[in-house]
Amino acid sequence: MPLTLLLALLSWRLPALLYGQTPPFIPVLALTFLPIVVDLFARLVIIRRPLRVSPSGTLWGGTFVALFAIASARSDLISGGALIITLAQLTVMLYCAAIMAGMTRERALNDLYHAMGAFVLINLVLRFGLGMSGSGVVLYEQYGAATLLSSLGVGSTRVLFPLAGGLNNFAVTAGLVLAASLYQLVSRTAANQWVTVMYALGAFTACLFVDSRAALALAAVPAALAWMASWRRINVKPFVATAACAVALLIPWLYVAVGQLLGGLTWLQSFARNPDDLTTLSNRAYIWSDTTAYLLEHSSEALVGWGAYGQTLTGVVYMYANRLSSFANIEFTSVHNSLLQLVYDMGVLGTGGVLLVLYRTIASSRGMEFALALYIVLAGITEATIGPFNLEVLLVMTVLTTLTGIARTHWREQPSALPTA
Repeated sequence: MPLTLLLALLSWRLPALLYGQTPPFIPVLALTFLPIVVDLFARLVIIRRPLRVSPSGTLWGGTFVALFAIASARSDLISGGALIITLAQLTVMLYCAAIMAGMTRERALNDLYHAMGAFVLINLVLRFGLGMSGSGVVLYEQYGAATLLSSLGVGSTRVLFPLAGGLNNFAVTAGLVLAASLYQLVSRTAANQWVTVMYALGAFTACLFVDSRAALALAAVPAALAWMASWRRINVKPFVATAACAVALLIPWLYVAVGQLLGGLTWLQSFARNPDDLTTLSNRAYIWSDTTAYLLEHSSEALVGWGAYGQTLTGVVYMYANRLSSFANIEFTSVHNSLLQLVYDMGVLGTGGVLLVLYRTIASSRGMEFALALYIVLAGITEATIGPFNLEVLLVMTVLTTLTGIARTHWREQPSALPTA
């Protein structure tokens, strides 16, 4: 199963790397289904192991995937071959969720972790070992300086890795690996400490070169909660599940006020790429203000949303396009917040369904599963990490759909005060 997941992470990137931003339909479709074909061949022909799926995990993973399938089908920007590819990708996500939910919790999480860790390390080897760049999937005209490396005395621009669709969301993937690694090290649940340290160092390096300050900061949150739980011997998950969803929902409105406070902290300016970087969170405060104003003006339509890429279909993306001059494809730029993006794509009603699945996933999770699910929700504060509508978030969505299936399959297990793997 680690090979199947790794193939899923790689196969959706390879067409863009090989053919550019408009790869042919047939190679993309073939590579999309490659993970399922390889997994079925290995199980039924080579090792002759019967397929075991979890009805509960498949049901909840299917519900999660169905919400995004409906949003994709409703969008005028996804039709014909693009819709077929999107539905195929959602099928692979559901397959991963169903198969992994049929495993033991420990094995499923171990396979998931190794697939993600290997994906990050492969990108590091391709970039720094073989000198490959991400020119096949460039979304930016200029990357800007890497402030984190500059603060360490190393001059560098932000790095776009070869198999990445963009800068920030690859950092979310690397942050996932770092969050899981730190959690295991702090809670002393790592199956192989040397491998865990290797993945942690690789993910940390990737975040540094992408210059993702949020990924590095948020990756430490699950580990900090593990330490708190071990110290106080309390079960933090139910509280955290509620708080994480609430914070992710409220942050876009709160940050305008909080950003003024951060902007006054001069010691943080060394980590800023421009003078108002901290005050506006790299222009996100402006984006959130514009997108929220539009939703309030069109509240009745917002109940059901506008379909995938709702910010483009409504034209709201052009309200803040002038603040995204470094992006090559401005019309498809997300609103940089998962909850706002979900409202535009599937409306308030659909977003409520996604939040219910996310809450149950976090509240029912244990160990590394808890760390991964919590990190994805927190990372959604500054990035649109939930939704399979572009290459940048397919990795995270595959992980999240798989976690949903695992969590719902094992939800009856009594969680311990310290979530363990």
